[in-house]
Amino acid sequence: MVVIWGKIVSSIGKLLARDANNDRRRGGRMSGFATRNLVRWASTIVVACLFLAEGGVAQEVESRMSTLGLDSLLNVQVTTASKYGQTTREAPASVSIVTAEDIQRFGYRSLAEVLANVRGFYGSYDRNYFYLGARGFSRPTDYNNRILLLLDGHTMNEGFYDSQFLDGTFGLSLDAVERIEIVRGPGSALYGSSAMFGMINVITKDGRGIDGTDLRFEGGSHGLKSGSVTLGRNSTSGLDVVLTGNVTDVTGQDLYFADFDDPETNDGMAEGIDWDQSFGVYGAVTYGDFRLSALGSSRQKGVPTAPWEALFNVATTTTDSRLFLDAQIEKNIGTNQQFTARGYFDGYWYDGAYPYEPDDGGVWEDGNTVTWAGANVEYRADLGPANRLQVGGEFRQTFTATYWARDEDGQLLDGDWPYNVFSLYGQNEIQLTSDLLFTLGARLDHSSNWGTAFTPRAGAVYMPGRSSTLKLLYGEAFRSPNLYELNYFEEGWHILNPDLTAERIRTTELVWEQRLAAGMFSTVSLYHYAMSDLIDEWYDEETDLNQYVNRSAASANGLEVGLEAHLASRLNGFASYVWQKAKSEDVGLSNSPSHQARAGLAYSLLPRLVLASNLLYDHERTTVWDEVVESYLLVHLTLSTVQVMDRFNATLAIRNLFDAEYSTPGGWEHIQSPGIRQDGRTFRLSFGVQF
Repeated sequence: MVVIWGKIVSSIGKLLARDANNDRRRGGRMSGFATRNLVRWASTIVVACLFLAEGGVAQEVESRMSTLGLDSLLNVQVTTASKYGQTTREAPASVSIVTAEDIQRFGYRSLAEVLANVRGFYGSYDRNYFYLGARGFSRPTDYNNRILLLLDGHTMNEGFYDSQFLDGTFGLSLDAVERIEIVRGPGSALYGSSAMFGMINVITKDGRGIDGTDLRFEGGSHGLKSGSVTLGRNSTSGLDVVLTGNVTDVTGQDLYFADFDDPETNDGMAEGIDWDQSFGVYGAVTYGDFRLSALGSSRQKGVPTAPWEALFNVATTTTDSRLFLDAQIEKNIGTNQQFTARGYFDGYWYDGAYPYEPDDGGVWEDGNTVTWAGANVEYRADLGPANRLQVGGEFRQTFTATYWARDEDGQLLDGDWPYNVFSLYGQNEIQLTSDLLFTLGARLDHSSNWGTAFTPRAGAVYMPGRSSTLKLLYGEAFRSPNLYELNYFEEGWHILNPDLTAERIRTTELVWEQRLAAGMFSTVSLYHYAMSDLIDEWYDEETDLNQYVNRSAASANGLEVGLEAHLASRLNGFASYVWQKAKSEDVGLSNSPSHQARAGLAYSLLPRLVLASNLLYDHERTTVWDEVVESYLLVHLTLSTVQVMDRFNATLAIRNLFDAEYSTPGGWEHIQSPGIRQDGRTFRLSFGVQF
């Protein structure tokens, strides 16, 4: 058997070696000698782990990566849809769960990679930030501000641009993640601003779930080097502690852009400026009803695309840093009554440097600092066997909200705009009959810098049998204008708009969930949404000035079909197809694929050896320049060993196995036509050890 696996890994090594030759032809930075040595090193480690895995089979040691059965998965208590535990059937939303087992099987190493495989989501990458699209809507350079990202219920969208980060700025190693809950549809009735297309809640493992120390080292294409450590302890006294940290450094690759193919711009080659460096530290302490958590992270990126008409082949850099401290107490205060209080402090820092010719101001820099704190209290009571009432309030004060911009000639803008938000919300869940559940909720948000928003939600969940669920859902949500849109001013170029107000969305959805057979579960969703008051930067020809205005509207109809399979204990998989038609004023939206397909299959070749493959198909998309980015199909392959000798594991992940050439749309700041080139075939080897 070892000989067979040796041949498999040898074939993979040849594939990667051929990729190294392709990389050299494309101008890649890694030398052929270094790549061949890395391939040999990877092959040696994987073969060794396979040998140990086979020995583990002979000893009949039970694998720690037991497949999570379908019944267990469907009964997982999700907390994001209603802010308390429900099964996915009961939740008044279309919900997907990505488990720690899924993350390990398919070799996911970032939130961006996880979400790109989830039904109804898709991504684009401008070689600076990763942008997440949902249900056919993804405005380039919107910084993901219409989807709410949570970490154990703590809002991760920062307080200046409302952006959320799915790359290194997120700061948390996926080794510390228990599951990721993806809740589709409007969520402002419970969460407020930005929850327009859904909420993504990353749930971390507790100390008991980690039970030791995990070390992980990674290396791969384009000079990838990464390391992480995760520690988890649970004492007999009930004290639970989790601590994790990670650091990543990517040398990057030399990239060719045909739009800059001129001797004056290095013949279109951007050399040595595609690097990426990040680190993050996260910790949580739980004792009884009290939980304290904190995160600090930072990412610095070299940007090779010359955005905003910056000089080509000269380093543009962006730095994003994030910090939060969160304290929460959740206490039963009587029969069927619970009180929850949460206090938090957050910070976000950004700095960007864009090189220009001296006559154009030289290096243009901008940045901001924003710090805020808040408190949320919530009371929940079961008023009877079929009536659950939930009420809450939140106050958030932004203390510092500075933005500055300058070039070599001096300061262009320097302002500070603190503000506060006060919110009240309530929800009532009524069990009319044993198979019919109604949910009604609403929230009122008042912001001192732009106004008030009222957002209702309603849902009916009908369960005619143990195998079927029908959900009829309605919800509204909003995105408040962010501080940049409200306050950016530049004399002679950009003026303020005192009438700027929030974007709105109304969504109606019908969801059918059906257990097809033992180990198989399907979901079919039909939805319609309408968006209004979308914020655009508008150029007024009469005044020759720019201004942010509530100018656009958009709508969409869509169909989502998903299938999950948990067959026996060795075969797991998922598949989905999405059709969506999003438009604005009868014109299709940019960066909106009409068709998407996702599929993944993981097979346990041995109790401790898993072979997995992912397929991602995105239909063609138009760009903001009315050009077309062609459809593409990507195939990923992951080979992983699981807890060999109860201590070691290794993963070899090959992305874009067949080296497909493809691009994704960029924003107005990019001139690349028709889109921005994405990576060809890459590989990553990770090796972990547990103590």
